[in-house]
Amino acid sequence: MTTGKAIRRHHVSLTEFAELTGRHRTTVQAWIRAGMPVKRARGGARGAHVIDPGPAFRWLLERTEAACEERIAALTANPDASLARARKLAAEADLAELERDRQRDHLLPVDDVEARWMQVAVAVREAVLAIAGVAVQAGIIRPDQEATLDDLCRSALLSLAPQGAPQTDLGGPL
Repeated sequence: MTTGKAIRRHHVSLTEFAELTGRHRTTVQAWIRAGMPVKRARGGARGAHVIDPGPAFRWLLERTEAACEERIAALTANPDASLARARKLAAEADLAELERDRQRDHLLPVDDVEARWMQVAVAVREAVLAIAGVAVQAGIIRPDQEATLDDLCRSALLSLAPQGAPQTDLGGPL
């Protein structure tokens, strides 16, 4: 219930308004230059402002609404540009994730992986080609059967090689 007395309006300083909005005081100064309603302090320091929060917040709300409407209009006016921008942002995010993983050593350069797999493949090839000789030395097969087992090993290696893969002078894949 109010009496005949006028309700006293609460005014705040520029710094207090900055704290209310969670912004820096230089941002509030920029808003003032852009037209936010303020009152000069009587007898205060030159340029000191007294801000009525009600009109100031209404001005900020109107300004924010206008900016949002402009953004929406720009997006709806050219949806292809918006889609391209979204794809670009998604690609940049993917690249950033790949770079982060590379820096964490989760990813290895392709050349390093290929070189290591080549070493493994050569080691497997050499072990398979040695099977016939080892089988003879171990007494598993007779010496006259060595050539047949060697041919079977080479045939198996050839069947694993990709089409058009270079062949060694031994008749097997690299």
